Amino acid sequence: KCYICNNDMKYNPKMIVVFHIEDAMIIIKDVPGYECNSCHEQLFDREVTEKLLKLSNDAVKKYKSDISNASDNKDAKEMPVVYYAA
Repeated sequence: KCYICNNDMKYNPKMIVVFHIEDAMIIIKDVPGYECNSCHEQLFDREVTEKLLKLSNDAVKKYKSDISNASDNKDAKEMPVVYYAA
């Protein structure tokens, strides 16, 4: 049951998770977890959550490094999409 609206949740192996960290937006695709049928709240187990946090923090570090190494190349400043691989 969803802890927000108390409706049923379903397993979804291909969810998209978006993190906003500092000035970066990190998109992680193909994340396994549960999604509420009504309000679309997402729920992840501990292992998935820990991996999401590591992926997002690593992506921010890479993003900041790319920005500091880029001159006027706009492509080098874009945040890449990260894929969750179990």
